[in-house]
Amino acid sequence: MKLKQTAKGPQVPMEERLYVFVEVEGSRNPFYFSKTWTFGKCLDFVLETLGLRNENNKMTGKKNVICFGEETLEFHETVGESSLKQGDQLNVRFID
Repeated sequence: MKLKQTAKGPQVPMEERLYVFVEVEGSRNPFYFSKTWTFGKCLDFVLETLGLRNENNKMTGKKNVICFGEETLEFHETVGESSLKQGDQLNVRFID
């Protein structure tokens, strides 16, 4: 799959983009994010783009987290502060 040609993302300058694959419920999806975005905003964008329910702002229900390998990424950390590289894979997981 050609990542840059098929990736979904916000309107940001090319030099600000980080292209990644995001796996959600067994489906691998190409995205790009602004390096100034937090991982919380990235997660919100992915779930909204894929039409999935986001209940992170509620006290009950499944919570969503975004992971790189086995590491759960902090919602307040920015993409540019992380060790991610172009083409890496992130995973969205649902926890109770």
